[in-house]
Amino acid sequence: MPSPARTANSATTGALDHAKCELPLREGLQGAGHPATLATRHQLAVFTGWAGDPARARDLFAALLPDIERVLGAGHPATLAARANIATYTGRAGDPARARDLFAALLPDIERVLGAGHPATLATRHQLAVFTGEAGDPAGARDLFAALLPVKERVLGAGHPATLAARHQLAVFTGEAGDPAGARDLFAALLPDMERVLGVGHPATLAARHQLAVFTGRAGDPARARDLFAALLPVRERVLGAGHPDTLTTRAELAYWTRKAASAG
Repeated sequence: MPSPARTANSATTGALDHAKCELPLREGLQGAGHPATLATRHQLAVFTGWAGDPARARDLFAALLPDIERVLGAGHPATLAARANIATYTGRAGDPARARDLFAALLPDIERVLGAGHPATLATRHQLAVFTGEAGDPAGARDLFAALLPVKERVLGAGHPATLAARHQLAVFTGEAGDPAGARDLFAALLPDMERVLGVGHPATLAARHQLAVFTGRAGDPARARDLFAALLPVRERVLGAGHPDTLTTRAELAYWTRKAASAG
């Protein structure tokens, strides 16, 4: 279903190059409509997105979709996966409203074919909520995540990474919808669970610490936000490196909340 976010690296580049070389061979030997050829086109589109070109990945999946539908059928999981990837990369290419609409159209089809509790269905609901928020409706996203969370807890378990991700997004959109104190409290409750399940140095754990600090400041405690960012910065420097964009963002937030705390004092 929706492809996870990836960062371009040598392995991704190598996989992309391999798919580019493999595709004409499969088309020549097995034909354009062979399932193996379609699978190679799928991989080419995926690796294109992972390599940092979401618009090209979107277009590759859009070209692939009618061929998959013709060969495998509209309800085949591979067809549904292609639709999910079109929606995902449409959003990543800068059109969250269109991504939201594509996921909204996809959801009832996935529920009918795979079932309401299938992980792919839950992932589709997650992405629908994310792009609802990114399209400018944080309250709508908050409500979608609030409805999704108990389902993920029941189906996947409270400690599953996908459940933790839903809690993270619920907290974010709670804050973005105008309740920074509520977001702060949700992140404070989430953080120890993320540290236990994922580890203290996991990027998602560090992101939760970052958001806890942000919403602590927005809730009216700039001095505490400053202290939280001061504690987070050396961890991000050690884990991600001093020049990583997330580390630089933490440094900028530390400077900002240091100034805000000084002004409040």
